[in-house]
Amino acid sequence: MKNILLLLVISFFVGKNCEAQNLVPNLSFEDTVACPNSVDQVFNSNGWNSFGNSPDYFNSCSHDTLSGIILAGVPNNFAGYEFAINGSAYCGLYTFEVGGYREFLGRALSNSLQSGNKYFVSVKVSLADSSRFATNNLGVLFSTVAYSAMTPAPMNNHPQIFSPQIISDTSNWITISGSFISDSAYQYIIIGNFFTDSASNITSVQSPNQLFMASYYYIDDVCVSPDSLECDLNPEGIYNLKETKASINLYPNPVSEQLTVNCEQVASRIEISDALGRVKSCEFKVQRPFTQIDIHSLPSGIYFIKVYFGDGTMEVKKLVRE
Repeated sequence: MKNILLLLVISFFVGKNCEAQNLVPNLSFEDTVACPNSVDQVFNSNGWNSFGNSPDYFNSCSHDTLSGIILAGVPNNFAGYEFAINGSAYCGLYTFEVGGYREFLGRALSNSLQSGNKYFVSVKVSLADSSRFATNNLGVLFSTVAYSAMTPAPMNNHPQIFSPQIISDTSNWITISGSFISDSAYQYIIIGNFFTDSASNITSVQSPNQLFMASYYYIDDVCVSPDSLECDLNPEGIYNLKETKASINLYPNPVSEQLTVNCEQVASRIEISDALGRVKSCEFKVQRPFTQIDIHSLPSGIYFIKVYFGDGTMEVKKLVRE
């Protein structure tokens, strides 16, 4: 009897531990394939890759120098001076440069997200000393497909988690975090600024080490979990994007031609995506309390309505097109 009870207790805690695991392998970039001997070598952090242009990998094991600067070292490197928040490694990327340039960092999750389930997300960021600008909108986009340096992730203005506030701290690690309801079986996590220049807030920062006419951020300690306790959602200095509590209603549902979206809170955008997360329609002129959307051109099937609000929150509803 005692053995049975012991097994039940062990099974309970093991099950809770598995359920609460971080779905991001190599979360703080410590698992190193090789020491970076130059910039642009994010692939040297096991499992991480460029999902757009050339994000960088930094590790204290790096010793290659140019004009006395350790290019990819920690804490000293070409972009500035910053200790890792965990271990001795982190990554870095541009969130803005004149002309619309962006860099995106990504990898496969350990398990695909389950559609309809709630997930908690956090990532720690710090503005590099060399940045001339600071931006908002740095965040996380989930995808069902992988991207590459030559085929970058889209700047489509709709990541699941992002910071509406400008992050200008070059001395501390700031946590961007929030929760969302997955609307697809996402397999990949991507980090960056997915908003266009016109949809981003950009400000000049005063720094004695400004080298780039751009904004560049260090990235560390990435978490995605169905358990809020697994991800660091309540640290000091957090930008926490809480899940919206607004109530939206769709009718008729199922629908054949004309959809009505009823929303109690002022929305900034309504978006329709298919079961694979591909955007099919955007309605930018949102009316309150009723917005009419013509969907007769959509093929029959299951879709998801995403309603975005000005504070960075979002609500998702399932829609059936007859």
